[in-house]
Amino acid sequence: MKIADIMDSAAPGEAGPMPVVWRRALLLVPGLVALSIGLFAVYWIASDAHAAEQAAACVVIGTPWTVYASAYAALMCGLAGFGLHFVLSRGVRRRGWVLASAWQGRVSSLTALVGWVPLATEALNIYFLYRPDPSGGVNCEGWGIIHSVLSLLT
Repeated sequence: MKIADIMDSAAPGEAGPMPVVWRRALLLVPGLVALSIGLFAVYWIASDAHAAEQAAACVVIGTPWTVYASAYAALMCGLAGFGLHFVLSRGVRRRGWVLASAWQGRVSSLTALVGWVPLATEALNIYFLYRPDPSGGVNCEGWGIIHSVLSLLT
């Protein structure tokens, strides 16, 4: 299936039922937003693993590429979902159909309405990914004393 098939499936102004191709294309919006949320979870898992590894080593370790890749991929999927909803909803209106006439259109609209929350969170994560650490990084002073005392007690 090509994009031209989706865009040219009906003549402008023709007010018949919405074709199956358009209804299926509308379901890509919730799929992209769900993928965005899944990649956001991958970002947090990778970020937490990096923080734990850094704390265990007591040194500043460079952020792995998986953290950057998952953060940017989550943001791009969220933006693609909104862009696709915008393009498809304009195409539906241009052809004289009603977006809410099919359940796929309602789901797509609801996803676009609610999906701003994860999108804003993902955009903030990109900011926090590059923000300098206000504490100055990993501070392991005092841990040597604690380990020495614990080794004497055991």
